[in-house]
Amino acid sequence: MDIILGSASKKRRIILDEAGIHVDTVLIADLDEKAIRDPDHARLVMNLARAKRDALLPRITQPAFLITADTVLYEGVNLLEKPTSIEEEYRFFDSYDGKKICGFVTGITVTNTATGETREGTEDGEFIMGPFTKEFIDAWIAVGEYMQYAGGFTYMDPRFAKSYVPIRGGEDNLMGMPVALVKRFLTELGWVSAQ
Repeated sequence: MDIILGSASKKRRIILDEAGIHVDTVLIADLDEKAIRDPDHARLVMNLARAKRDALLPRITQPAFLITADTVLYEGVNLLEKPTSIEEEYRFFDSYDGKKICGFVTGITVTNTATGETREGTEDGEFIMGPFTKEFIDAWIAVGEYMQYAGGFTYMDPRFAKSYVPIRGGEDNLMGMPVALVKRFLTELGWVSAQ
C-alpha cells in the first residue's frame, strides 16, 4: 500500500525517505492550526495531528497508510510556533540564550485507510541552544525562511546545528518525525518495509 504524508514539511519527507519509508504522495490539510489550542503541549500536537488526519481521510480513495504529524517547541509555557513576524522571531531567539532549557513535542497519527485502524502517540525532548549575536539573527532573518519552522529555526541548517545541545530526545523528533515511533505504528498496522 502507498504511504501518504499529510504534511507540507519537506524535512518530514526527507526524514522518512532516509529511514526507508518511501512517501508516495503528499497531501496538505486545509486547516487553521491557530484555531486549535490546548495549554498542554502534548495534547495540542495530538489534537493538531488528528485534525490533519480527519481533514485528509475523506480525500483518500485508495488503501494507503496516512501519516500526519505536528510539532511544537516551547520554553516553559510559551509556545515557539512558526513565527508570524520579525518581532516574534527576535522574541524566540531570546529563549535561545545558551542557558534556558527549551522543549519540543511531536504528535503522530498513522492510519491504515483500508481497515480504518489508527495508531497515535507523542515523543518529546529538551535542548539548549545559542546564544546568538544580533548579526547572526539578522542574517538568518534575511534568508527569509524563518516563518517556515516551529521555533523560527531548522536544525537541518548547519548554522544552527553547531549551537544546538540536545538534553533528551532525538533529532528526528525535533525535526518533526520520530522515525522509530512511525515505523512501530506502520508495522502494527500491516506495513512491510521494502528494505
